[in-house]
Amino acid sequence: GYHYNPELAKRDTDIFLSIAARQAQVGDEFADVRSYIEQRMPHEGPVHILLVTGTTGSLFFILFCASLCWYALRDIFQTKPAQITPIQVWAFALIIPQVAGFFIVFGELTTFFIQVCPIAILLYRAKGLKMLHGNHTPQDESAGIRRFLFCHRPNRCRRIAAFIHRIESILDLRDRSEMGPTQRNNISWIRVSQWWTSTSMKRSLFTILLRCAQNYESKTDNFEEALFSTNYSKRTEPAVRRFLDGNTRYTGKMKGWYNQFKDGTGNLAERLLVKPLVTAVA
Repeated sequence: GYHYNPELAKRDTDIFLSIAARQAQVGDEFADVRSYIEQRMPHEGPVHILLVTGTTGSLFFILFCASLCWYALRDIFQTKPAQITPIQVWAFALIIPQVAGFFIVFGELTTFFIQVCPIAILLYRAKGLKMLHGNHTPQDESAGIRRFLFCHRPNRCRRIAAFIHRIESILDLRDRSEMGPTQRNNISWIRVSQWWTSTSMKRSLFTILLRCAQNYESKTDNFEEALFSTNYSKRTEPAVRRFLDGNTRYTGKMKGWYNQFKDGTGNLAERLLVKPLVTAVA
């Protein structure tokens, strides 16, 4: 059982009093911590990795660190300033100092991997998914992106696919968009028809239609209700109807479906949406 050891208690008390005395003497409560850090020599990290893994392991570790820093830097510089996410900034701000600190000051493998690997994995997954979710505005689309993941309400994949298929049937598109489930019931993959990505206005409208598609019920076939179930489509109803009538060529200059047609009249839609010069085949 538990018992009282006076010698151990006296030793602990002496240690505590000596620490308190040193702190009072130098006026720094972290004096012992600073003393421990100062005992470690600069560049101890490379020496540690060399002793633990050998020359080959050190080379692979250096390559890993260099690749990690390059990946974080490239992820920042390849993203438009307005589209940089907090995850990118956070990962960049943590990875670079950790790697530099390991080699320049001192480092220890276990602590390094515990701190860096989760950040690297999160950064990789965030970039790999390129998720387009329902909180994005219709103007957030990116030209040239035809495959992406779409986050929606649970178990809506079939309904969304049926709604988009109905839209593309009305427009008589030969190359149809494709959609399928993933391992998560609130995320689906989408391959957008090249017809939608050919102009920025079509891409903008497609994101609005994806919002509307979440409210479609195939059993009751509430297509008309779902089509104007969001503020983005309801406030641009004349333009949406004219577009679905086959007037799919936009002649205006403003970007963004909602910005151009919100609260607009039928005359505005008739002026800016006209019949295409050639039949839509792609």
